[in-house]
Amino acid sequence: MASDLESFYTLDGWRRVDNCLVVRLVPDFFSQKIAEPVLTARVFDPMNVQEAESALMHYQTAALVDVKTTATTLEIWGEYDEVPLSICGREVDLSRSEYSLQDYVWAVEQLQSQLSAAHAESMHLCKRLHEVESFVVELINRASTKRSMSSRGTAPSDAQLGALSRVLRHIRDA
Repeated sequence: MASDLESFYTLDGWRRVDNCLVVRLVPDFFSQKIAEPVLTARVFDPMNVQEAESALMHYQTAALVDVKTTATTLEIWGEYDEVPLSICGREVDLSRSEYSLQDYVWAVEQLQSQLSAAHAESMHLCKRLHEVESFVVELINRASTKRSMSSRGTAPSDAQLGALSRVLRHIRDA
């Protein structure tokens, strides 16, 4: 049976329960559009269980692009794999389920972290915009002072003041 993954998945974890290796996979992004996004594979009486668990450690940080099962084999394909991780056992079962409460907690923490980072970046950009605005105001004041002190024609200074005023207006509209 093919898994028909809707996106990249990540390895949420695995555990041994009696004679069964349980592997849990979740989408790499939180989406409520997928009715049952979580994949749980159960390999009953797995062969070389230590070897399989060691190989699974590699996938803790990898993007998983496909998961396939047969009656006796679980195949996990990482993003850059040329051959899949194959875990064989007496029987293999792949099921789908909804997110758990812990998945929702994780999603909220991730969104809170993203919001905090976006807020910090927004505050930094506001500060920089204010600094640029202050600099243009200072340039306008200098140009105005220079124009009033000049005995020559004011056309170049007027053009400079007009351009700086338009720049300031664009900055304030941003």
